[in-house]
Amino acid sequence: MSVRSSKGDMMMYRDLKKVFKEHEIIRESVMRYQAYKNVEGNEKKELEAYNSYLKMIQTFHRGLSGITYHVLEALEKPDEPYKSRKYEILHKKRVDDFKPSLFQKVFKKDSEKLKQLKDELFLAKEKDERQYYTDYQQFNDSMKNYEELLEHYKRIQDKDENTLKYWLEMNQPYKELEKMGMTINFELEKDALELSIHHRNKKIVPMYEKIMVDNKVVTRKLSSNKTTEIFKNMMISASVRAARESFESVPVKKVIIKSYYSDHNEAVMAVAYKKEIFERLDFTIEDPNRIVELFNCRSRFDMLNEM
Repeated sequence: MSVRSSKGDMMMYRDLKKVFKEHEIIRESVMRYQAYKNVEGNEKKELEAYNSYLKMIQTFHRGLSGITYHVLEALEKPDEPYKSRKYEILHKKRVDDFKPSLFQKVFKKDSEKLKQLKDELFLAKEKDERQYYTDYQQFNDSMKNYEELLEHYKRIQDKDENTLKYWLEMNQPYKELEKMGMTINFELEKDALELSIHHRNKKIVPMYEKIMVDNKVVTRKLSSNKTTEIFKNMMISASVRAARESFESVPVKKVIIKSYYSDHNEAVMAVAYKKEIFERLDFTIEDPNRIVELFNCRSRFDMLNEM
């Protein structure tokens, strides 16, 4: 689903990202396989890296990196700037404290120097005025964004379809999964969000496995059955992760996720997640296979062996 945004919307979103940066939920960021290629030559670290990578692609569900819409509740109204006399006070003190030197008195330069200081005082007052004008412009922009975000939050709570689409499009809650080669599309209807996750290929699973034999790391080709099993676990974990991101991002009661492999039209797995059950789960310890069993789930993992 693609949502067109006006230039004003995009400006608002950039401000939103800045405001919410400290509120990002990052429990376990997705780690990339590229980071492990630097450990070649050290067998122990190479094995640890390999096992860490395998764990990572099968535990997507433990991570969460999107921005929850609830942070909009914590927005603080911008403070109106006050008219500072910072530069005026500084230069007025120089005028008040001015004491001509003997040289200035002798050559009658004291009145000239005092006039210079008073001219500088006048310029200092103007500088204060310019600073106040700039601050007030920034305040007006911040207030406009603040009011727009409050209205945005109200529309999210009211489940305005266009607002929810905009939030999902701009927030990009599935970006970490997409970085791992998945394509994710969404459709919103009433109180439900439907996602289609397309897993393009099995290259995310290494062709070889690494095991320790007699204190040495042995590399051998992964069997097709083991490759399929790892890929299956990854699909399930990614499905749960996408559901988590969805429930955090928008106030829907149901998230339906269909997982596809390659360009086949038939879904390998389809799960209808219900929020009332979903929010009671502990994703740091739950097995994603057990999680999907709690919901209405249809799967055809045998299809993976045929592709």
